[in-house]
Amino acid sequence: MSEVTDTIKAHHREIAKRMNATSERAIRTGTPADVDAVLAFLRDDLLPHASGEEAHLYPAIDRLVQGAFQATATMRIDHEHIQAHARMIAAAAARLRSPKDEIDATAARDTLRELLDRLAALIDVHLEKEERVYLPFIERALGPDAQRTLLDEIHATAEASANGREPSLDVRPISHHERHRRIFDTFGALPDGGTFVLVVDHDPQPLRRHFDLMLPGRYTWDYLEQGPGWRIRIGKRAPVPA
Repeated sequence: MSEVTDTIKAHHREIAKRMNATSERAIRTGTPADVDAVLAFLRDDLLPHASGEEAHLYPAIDRLVQGAFQATATMRIDHEHIQAHARMIAAAAARLRSPKDEIDATAARDTLRELLDRLAALIDVHLEKEERVYLPFIERALGPDAQRTLLDEIHATAEASANGREPSLDVRPISHHERHRRIFDTFGALPDGGTFVLVVDHDPQPLRRHFDLMLPGRYTWDYLEQGPGWRIRIGKRAPVPA
């Protein structure tokens, strides 16, 4: 087992431990402080961890698996359900803070309990799939240096998300034939309305034409610095309903 696999598994154990501990207290007491602790865990740890995986781990696996389908598609669906549960838990917590009456408070507490139980079960299965299927594959397919680079990228994106900072991608050290792929991976991991800052060593007009071709109307492009270093904020627009 590699150092990178050990590190990710240790973080998984910490996620499961905090999920169970904060949920149990929130369900048992229902106090604002204990409910807020659950929301803080979701906001500052669980969802940033998912963002780091979406931006780096899953694209790395998809590139290594040859085939006509996306190898991590089911894991991304898991993340969609985790995010949906986080939103519903936040709504239940808000309802619990200001119930209409005692009946409403009881209903809100029951809803919160059910959502937390469902999320805990979803997380357990999701983490086990990663550890039994994807991490051994990464360990076999990538060398130690590539694994460490991947882990650093996951942590950097997760930390930026947890601290409310805009993620940044500096492609200057990356070989030219890899740059566009890494940029589109980062863009693909953004939520609708999200942005990241691209750092390059020239005006990337070929990249912008690539965006126009692949994602017309779905992105924004704003220069923050134009020479000698170049920094561009790239954002993801929500699709326009038909």
